[in-house]
Amino acid sequence: MKRISYALLIAVLVVGLAGCGDDSSSTGPDVKEDPPQIPDLTEVAQPDISFFEENNPQGQKGKQILEDEYSNFTTARFKAIFGTFFASFGQVYMGFLNPAYDNSPEFNDGEWEWSYNYSAEGQSMSMTFTAQDLGTSTEWAMYISYSDGQGNGYEDYKVMQGSTTDDGAQGSWTFNTLDEENSTETPAAKTEWNAASDTERTINTEIYDNGALDTTFDYEQNGVEHTMTFEEAGSADIDVVFWNTDTQTGYVIEDGSKMCWDANFQNVACS
Repeated sequence: MKRISYALLIAVLVVGLAGCGDDSSSTGPDVKEDPPQIPDLTEVAQPDISFFEENNPQGQKGKQILEDEYSNFTTARFKAIFGTFFASFGQVYMGFLNPAYDNSPEFNDGEWEWSYNYSAEGQSMSMTFTAQDLGTSTEWAMYISYSDGQGNGYEDYKVMQGSTTDDGAQGSWTFNTLDEENSTETPAAKTEWNAASDTERTINTEIYDNGALDTTFDYEQNGVEHTMTFEEAGSADIDVVFWNTDTQTGYVIEDGSKMCWDANFQNVACS
């Protein structure tokens, strides 16, 4: 997608994303009355790091204390916020879905379809977002076709695909990049989540580099206990951040070393 102009990307992602979708219409058998609800990954597929967002002794002190008695908590806080970036990777792609929230789809051959077209500076892009009802879950996919106006482009590049249960509590997404040399898709990120309740959930995110697994991020919430793990492909070390929102204690494991903090966020010997 590197040949797409900034103006076209802005038209797609920022400037209102005014789609050209028509009112709901349908063709073919088994017409459904209502399309499935487009998932919002910000609701369930994100770690809860409010503990670190609401507690920052470094900021409260108003001075640099990274190397003093709060360093363990500060290190954990940084890693937790950084880890949330991995889990939020798909939000960049989800920006392409914004038009679908305000426009009506068509029902064609067993699938709901949202279609949009954009053009800028002689370039054009069309997007199709599809949803197939499988009973208790929905299969989703988004395709992009692009032309630079000079004979170059691609057709039906599958930007992302995935599935969600009807309540959104479980699902998985794969986000792709396009190899323009051979017009094939390779995964950029995969995420899978299971939210059993408001206080119990697991999230697994894998980040890829040129189709090869690069980093794995896991998050688990079990009541007041939260655990994040980070693992780089080919590395024997697994970094961990653990915190308890009730006791406000926790620890971080980095490069094989375990470092703990107490209820006042101060460094303490690990038991």
